[in-house]
Amino acid sequence: MSQKLLITGGFCAFLLFLMGASYLLTNYNINTVPKDTSAENNADLPADDGSKSDDGEWEVYTGETYKLSYPQDLSLEAGEVSDGGQEILLKGKHGSTNYTIELQVLDNTTSSVVDIHELFRSFKYQEENIVMGGLETKIFSGKIDKPWEKAVAVEYKGNIYKLQFSYESEQQSPQMEEIFRQVIDRFSFI
Repeated sequence: MSQKLLITGGFCAFLLFLMGASYLLTNYNINTVPKDTSAENNADLPADDGSKSDDGEWEVYTGETYKLSYPQDLSLEAGEVSDGGQEILLKGKHGSTNYTIELQVLDNTTSSVVDIHELFRSFKYQEENIVMGGLETKIFSGKIDKPWEKAVAVEYKGNIYKLQFSYESEQQSPQMEEIFRQVIDRFSFI
């Protein structure tokens, strides 16, 4: 009987995940923002100050409450999540493997760090302590089907900041994952 309950519970959790993913994918709006776009065309999006870090190989995207540093060879797209949240999508390539780093800034009334952590725990992802933006949190790492993923989330001044990294490869890539680790280490609140 308990095995039947576990299977039913697992199936229900999987269906809820699929419904949530379908909702996000169908209500998702991304607008490509070239790096040299004028501020008047993007008044509703956080300003990219175009600054580079001290080593010259990283650029900085400045939002209203945060700074996101990223390697200069990544493309950046800014957009909105359907419920009004903001999204920054970074796309890159390491060798022949494409990867993405996505920052979502959500109001804490639509999501919580606990909910995000529970979602990745339900995937049986590995979990470890990390600091992002000066705040202690957890980073989750794992693979379901094809993409390798890492995700971290913190709450700051009424918003949830979720940073997620993914790539498709047969083998895990410590080199690509180190890029994500550096993005986390350089992330700061202003």
